[in-house]
Amino acid sequence: MNDQELQKSRYLHFFRAIAQGPDNKAEFVLCGNTCVKGCIMATDSQNNRFLVRDLETPTGLYEKAVLRGTDVELIEIPQRDWLIG
Repeated sequence: MNDQELQKSRYLHFFRAIAQGPDNKAEFVLCGNTCVKGCIMATDSQNNRFLVRDLETPTGLYEKAVLRGTDVELIEIPQRDWLIG
């Protein structure tokens, strides 16, 4: 496995650990400095899309939503004990 494949594998394991964890809440900063909050459920292999549950936005609450990776400037995840295997 080359360095790029290893990095991608670690990145995907990281998001899988978040999605499957007991506290998968996150805050997203989108283009235009818009802040939204929700629970990360999944991402695709290229991080082009994030599936988010209970998305809180300035315009309301959405039970399920897909955020485009190109719209996401920052993802803030509360600190917790990490054990990613």
